[in-house]
Amino acid sequence: MLEDLRSRGGHCSSENLAYHYTLAGIDDKAFEYLLEAGAAALRSYAIENAVRHLTLAQDLIPAAAGPEQRYRLNDLLASAYSATGVPEKALQFYQRNAGAASDNILRAKILGKVAELHSRVGNSDPDRIRDSRKISRRALFWCRRFPNYLSHAWRACGRAVFYDGRPQMAVSCFQQAIKAAEAIGAQYDLARALLDLSRICPMQEAHYRGRGEALLKEIGAVVPEAER
Repeated sequence: MLEDLRSRGGHCSSENLAYHYTLAGIDDKAFEYLLEAGAAALRSYAIENAVRHLTLAQDLIPAAAGPEQRYRLNDLLASAYSATGVPEKALQFYQRNAGAASDNILRAKILGKVAELHSRVGNSDPDRIRDSRKISRRALFWCRRFPNYLSHAWRACGRAVFYDGRPQMAVSCFQQAIKAAEAIGAQYDLARALLDLSRICPMQEAHYRGRGEALLKEIGAVVPEAER
């Protein structure tokens, strides 16, 4: 009935549908709408709500769920935990997807995110820094073939080499990230690269930060504090 209302243009949120089906014990439908509700919460930066919806979806995942549904759940959970400042948990979900990825485009996307998270988790741990450098090199290898993810891979590489004590190389990586983002008009990736660069260029910090923040405002986006 609620789905009929929605199909006729009535207002019925994914969250309402998810909890309706959860209470009714119809797990496959509840799972589907919990994924939608979690994705919607992430888009509106309601991160705690996203974690709540997606954690419940994880508990209700149908035995017959296909690889695409499992990939989407892991990806959304990883994004949510990354935004809440729990990179270790985010890594677990990205690594699940990396282990199952048979598509090179997905592999490129996941490796860039994993490399960045390794640099955030291990910025004072030599072993983690080495892991981050190694994974970021793999990410660059794959992402050179897929321009949509290249800027992200360069940013991950920049963070890894910065924590490895090579700030000039990090500057070069972030500049490459800026070029890659500009080449495809990826405004959010461009803003992220500018903000990263602002943190390691004290003489030009205000310039790069100002450009990055202005871009975020222009496109109506926010970088979660935990990911800065």
